[in-house]
Amino acid sequence: MKRTHCLPLCIALMVTSLAIMTQAVKAQAPPAVNPEDQPWVDFDKTYQLKKPEEIQQMPPDDAKAELQQKTAKESKDLGNALSDFKRGGGVGLTVAPQAKGRIDEAAVVNGKIVVTQQNTNAARLMFEYHQLFTTNVLTSKGRAAARRQLLQCEANPIDCPMYGVGPFLALQTSQDDLIASAGLGIMMGIRNDPRKNTSFNIGIGVQWDSKVKELADGFKAGQPLPAGEKDIRFKESGKARLMLAISLGF
Repeated sequence: MKRTHCLPLCIALMVTSLAIMTQAVKAQAPPAVNPEDQPWVDFDKTYQLKKPEEIQQMPPDDAKAELQQKTAKESKDLGNALSDFKRGGGVGLTVAPQAKGRIDEAAVVNGKIVVTQQNTNAARLMFEYHQLFTTNVLTSKGRAAARRQLLQCEANPIDCPMYGVGPFLALQTSQDDLIASAGLGIMMGIRNDPRKNTSFNIGIGVQWDSKVKELADGFKAGQPLPAGEKDIRFKESGKARLMLAISLGF
């Protein structure tokens, strides 16, 4: 066979093969069905809870069943709100008071070391995770009270607790580091609506700063440079200090 006839023949074979495969796929495909005649259930339409005015217009038996479903869903949501209030995260600020020795900038003025920039009460953005308790779960009586509390909350939102106390873990950021420090302490969460999981949280604890800038050994503010030194030298080290945390829980 000549080479000039090979290319057209190959193309013809490919087209024929594609046509045969297409016909085979069509033969195996199920017949088209009108979406309205499909046997499966439209879950969004079927299981969507009715509005109160819609329930009132339903037959008594259907209205009773729909009301039970709606009540069960509301109870579950209230239980979830209580669980999320006890265990959740928040965004806020931390303040470390009396962070003595932390120096950002210093200069030599009239032969003496002068601190030009010092941030002793560093306020930073905080991401925190808390676990609050509304009863003493370390005792059997407290655990039983927590279970009763959950059932009462699902039955009536007015009975849901409005505050809780427990540990929290906080991570702080800075302009230079994604995680500048970490803290651990005790936090109290307070909410103004027992049906919601959002809360205002206040905590106190200890935070560990990974980089605290200080004057190097032998360098003291208000004193001349050490003998043989021409410039101010600094050092960076990790330090623990008191932390006050304020956050909005969600």
